[in-house]
Amino acid sequence: MIRKVLQTYREGGVSGLSRKAYYLYCYALEAYVRPAAGLNESVITLNGVEVPVTRSALDDRLPFYTPAVPVDSNPVYESAEIDAIRHYVEADDHVVVIGGGLGVTATVAAREAGEKGSVTVFEPSSTALSVCTRTIEHNDLTRRVRLEHASVGAPQNSCFTYGPQEDLRRVPYDALPDADVYEMDCEGEELPILAGMTVRPRVILVETHANHDAVVDVLEANGYTIDSVVDDRSEIGADRTHVRAIRRPAA
Repeated sequence: MIRKVLQTYREGGVSGLSRKAYYLYCYALEAYVRPAAGLNESVITLNGVEVPVTRSALDDRLPFYTPAVPVDSNPVYESAEIDAIRHYVEADDHVVVIGGGLGVTATVAAREAGEKGSVTVFEPSSTALSVCTRTIEHNDLTRRVRLEHASVGAPQNSCFTYGPQEDLRRVPYDALPDADVYEMDCEGEELPILAGMTVRPRVILVETHANHDAVVDVLEANGYTIDSVVDDRSEIGADRTHVRAIRRPAA
């Protein structure tokens, strides 16, 4: 234990130790305290999508704690991603979502693609995948959405898991399926995925994480034109952009 603490300090200093302590605090609350206090099923609405979640009576009382999964409705949840899906996904499209989260973007994509369209979701977090599954079932989209508990390439981070990630099936970059639209929220892994994938969808919608210029360079080198960018870098603590890229016609 002392060796791990010293290693964390050497790698990240005091801020690294603080982040690790907060992570362990939240993990203990998620894994033990909330279940012991009792969990109740609830349905919230995130940007027009109903999402089944669990609430605890302690959620609003625990200090310095935010549940890994939202417990309150939010009309502008992931608005940049969802606005892009509504704009670029067409009827009958096949959509691939890398980083499915709670299933909100997958639900919107399935609605836009319609009865003859389809959505494939890759999600590494078992916590998020459980909610994502319930979201797809709740919105009656199981025949149009296929869920894969897998990491694309190296294991991706997750905003929805405080606990340790179990061993995961890994999908090689060059084994990703062909599709009309790719929507990617990979928590920093988007650059190697874009560099390694061999499919060339009509549209790529990608959230960057402190790597905007490099992502744009890879997209342009792979034959894409940047159609628009939503820039979140003015937000405190954020270094994200949302890049919408369209494949250039073959010469």
